[in-house]
Amino acid sequence: MKIYYDPTAKKWLQNEVQHVLLWGKNKCEIGYSGSISNNSLPFPISFDGISLGPIIGILAGESNKKELIGNSSTFRLLSLSLQQYGALCVVFTPSTIDKKGMDGFLYVSAIKKWIKVTSPLPNVVYNRIPSRLLEKKSLYSNTFSFLDNNSIPYFNRSFFSKWETFKMLIKNPSLYDHIPKTELHTSFSNLQSMLQTYNEIYLKPSEGHKGKGIYKIILEAPTNITLLHTKESFTYDNLDRLWDKIKKQIESTPYIIQEAVKSDTFNGKRYDLRILAHYQEKDYHISGIGVRMSGNQEVTTHVPNGGRIIPFKKLADRVDKAKIASIVNSIGKQLETETGSFIGEFSVDIGKSAIDGNYYIYEVNSKPMVFDEPDIKNKGLENLSKLLIMRAKPHNH
Repeated sequence: MKIYYDPTAKKWLQNEVQHVLLWGKNKCEIGYSGSISNNSLPFPISFDGISLGPIIGILAGESNKKELIGNSSTFRLLSLSLQQYGALCVVFTPSTIDKKGMDGFLYVSAIKKWIKVTSPLPNVVYNRIPSRLLEKKSLYSNTFSFLDNNSIPYFNRSFFSKWETFKMLIKNPSLYDHIPKTELHTSFSNLQSMLQTYNEIYLKPSEGHKGKGIYKIILEAPTNITLLHTKESFTYDNLDRLWDKIKKQIESTPYIIQEAVKSDTFNGKRYDLRILAHYQEKDYHISGIGVRMSGNQEVTTHVPNGGRIIPFKKLADRVDKAKIASIVNSIGKQLETETGSFIGEFSVDIGKSAIDGNYYIYEVNSKPMVFDEPDIKNKGLENLSKLLIMRAKPHNH
């Protein structure tokens, strides 16, 4: 059915059922009106004969000036997808929600604009706080406490740290062989030891993203050590000199040291599989597989650092999809077990070894971006929409 929002009166109305209907987590009433004013905006919504909805809340960040921070194009795509399933999608920030309801933004496809609305409490919340820094502020932790206290489900409470994720996944026997040897950087000596053992290693910020701050070190001979960064490379005749170059950066934030897996190549360039996964019917399923190929530098395949997107079909014949599917499901289940919370959605970077064809997990992301590939983008939005609606139902918390 259709419901209407009057921006002037800040009221929701409907004119199809001649009695009061309930909606939202706090079961607010939505009144009947025989006539709807011309400036009221229509929204399609599911009606099961008893209640309307669900209302899906997207939790965004907010600046010190109380301005909303987040990826509006992602919010718009998800809003349009959820509307197709009869759900109402409201983007809100921590300071705009309380026991009475929330103030937020709704995308109106008819006028292609966001409008400000007041709505009941959401039936489920999709966490899209855009940075670790914001996540750690009390304003945000208080919001999650509020959601817990009001039994409003959400998933992916926070970004993953590479080191914490590694420690969780390594406990699973079925994943053990798919994780490169990894250590937390603690001193110059454990860096030296890892380099002598593997000859090629990566240094990655434990809380980094998009390939930022990653170094690759190659020990070609005791007096020939190469340091690769996304934009430049240097050669040193001993490790002490190399260490002088990066010490300040590495010691200012937690880093992991990881063996560099000799990666399978396509047209002479290494590639990673970028996989999107969603929970469906008790398991984690692949919503799509993207391929990211390295560009002029070999440190990372991330597109902002010169990596390229190539269609998965070009190398589908060299990928064991059943094996990848099994690894992805095990990752989701293991993270749920270790965190004690519902994960719901994640993306994972997986590489294939050129030496033995084994698959290695490089990174797991709890808040994946919308993929560039149209088929993955669409399937991802569809599966995420279904998941949010499923979680909004009281018996699925």
